[in-house]
Amino acid sequence: MSGPMASIGGIASGMDTQGMLEQLMQLERQPMQSILRRQDGYRQQDDAWSQINSKMSSLRSATDTLSDGSWLTEAVTAESSNDSVVQATASGSARPGSVTFDVQQLAASHQVAFGQQFESPDSVVGDGSVTLGRDGQEDVTVELGEGASIDDAARALDGVEGISAQLLQVGEDGYRLVVTSSRSGEGGRFDLAADGFTGFDDPSQTLREGQDATINLGGDGEGEELIVRRSTNQLDDLIEGVSLRLRGTGEVTVDVEQDVDEAVETVSAFVDAANGALEELSNQTRSSSDEEGRGLLSGDGTARNLAVQLRSTISQVNGDGEYSTLGALGIELTRDGRIDFDEGRLREAVGENPDAVADLLGQSVETSDTRLQVSRVAGRTEAGEYAFDIDTAATIASRTGASYTPPDGDPKTFTIAVPGSDPVSITLDTEHGSAGDAVSEINQQLLAAGIQRIKASVGDNEEIVLAADRAGASREFTVDGSGDLDLDGTFVGDDAAGTVTVDGEEYQLEGSGQNLTLSEGPGDGLLTRVPTDTAGDFGTVSIGDGLGATMDRFLQTVEGSDGSIARARESLESRIEAQDTSLENFERRLETRERSLRRQFTALETAMADAQQQSQWMQSQMGGLM
Repeated sequence: MSGPMASIGGIASGMDTQGMLEQLMQLERQPMQSILRRQDGYRQQDDAWSQINSKMSSLRSATDTLSDGSWLTEAVTAESSNDSVVQATASGSARPGSVTFDVQQLAASHQVAFGQQFESPDSVVGDGSVTLGRDGQEDVTVELGEGASIDDAARALDGVEGISAQLLQVGEDGYRLVVTSSRSGEGGRFDLAADGFTGFDDPSQTLREGQDATINLGGDGEGEELIVRRSTNQLDDLIEGVSLRLRGTGEVTVDVEQDVDEAVETVSAFVDAANGALEELSNQTRSSSDEEGRGLLSGDGTARNLAVQLRSTISQVNGDGEYSTLGALGIELTRDGRIDFDEGRLREAVGENPDAVADLLGQSVETSDTRLQVSRVAGRTEAGEYAFDIDTAATIASRTGASYTPPDGDPKTFTIAVPGSDPVSITLDTEHGSAGDAVSEINQQLLAAGIQRIKASVGDNEEIVLAADRAGASREFTVDGSGDLDLDGTFVGDDAAGTVTVDGEEYQLEGSGQNLTLSEGPGDGLLTRVPTDTAGDFGTVSIGDGLGATMDRFLQTVEGSDGSIARARESLESRIEAQDTSLENFERRLETRERSLRRQFTALETAMADAQQQSQWMQSQMGGLM
């Protein structure tokens, strides 16, 4: 509202016309209060929806955890009966079970000390050479010049790949040169031979023999025992999904168990989130004859329907496995609309059949063909049977050349290029006398150029084989100038492609290498993986709904710009804006009314002042006649 017009007074009339005007305008302004009250009510209702939305967000987080069945199937623990012998750690791929074995010896790195003791690191050993010999590898010789010290010898040997060398102070005035294999196990054993030194003896003391870790898994009682050997004390491949760190010798039992506590925590978090949402909806929609006891959304059909849908979604979850109802897992709706959770019943069910529990709480997935791997099932993916037919196999870009012949004189130089990088120049000369030598040189040059997606290997007939690191059209490389190596050309892999049929309808799969995604129809969000170089019928994927998947679809109707909460708040926002418009229009009408009243009061005062002046003039005229 604009500022008031010039003040008017009751000079002529003697009345408080300014006060009268203000009182009249207060009466005129009273209808605005109802508009303001309505607008404030709409804002409070919007705040109520904001609280409900916050509870639904918490329920979404808990639901997402349930929808991914790995929260239970991958929740495992591994426990060692003796940590001083073995430390055990489980990952998601471990299966419950128990293994007992005897650690007979630990893996050790081969270690040798030169027999001679030196007074100081600067002790001169003269010129000569030290030769390192290892089975299956070429000898490596380290040359030392005249005046070389024992410290020079240690530094030179320490630079040889596969070993480390140190000067150790074994007494107040005594140093020994100790050489240790960089890797443990029998494969790390080596021999050292010193030659030509005036003050440097051959190594004469083996401090530790390189040996493999040895584990005895038991036998049949007739002398036949199952012995496992590993070159390190870190075993990640003995028990699937369990990492073992060997620390000592002796018998030990490793137990892998389902992590029931994590299952209870996950389900409890979901129940708490669902009860929080139901309680908020109940409070906001509460009916009462007393205005103070009435919820802000009392009578709001959307909010009441939301509570009904949430309870209905939870109650309708059924499975066809060992556990067909949520009640079997201790999850039940009560008469007052809340969810009760019996932790003991869930613990018992997880202990008996964790897979069946995961199916009912998350989403069950079964494949009829083991070649087809299901990588992800989105919450929006509907239950059903999906038949897969792969018509284009995933392939890896590769090139197999001719049988390798080493250069006889001039080097062989060619380039390898991948999109987005400069071509890498490869030179093979007389030092690369075998296909293995050539492959090693090619891989070193590729890595030096930062190219890891292409690797070379040796073929069955001593050919150089170039191949991408994975399948798909995104992996491409070009070879140029290879001559008799016969590697020239541009090579591109294929993305897998195919179709899925569900309920008689066929849908196209989107391929990326070995991965296939379904992004339409009832299977939207289903991600699978197939092996390379394989096409044809891949059987079926059967998906069954659990609590997580059912809740996910319910929440999708609630969340987002098209969800019921957003639509309810948009409606309230429109009403709030409409009240703003009504207030603006009313203010304009009040300004017009105030100007009109001021004009009327001004005209009244003016008329009364004129009348007073005429009366005074007449009185003065009559006085002059007397």
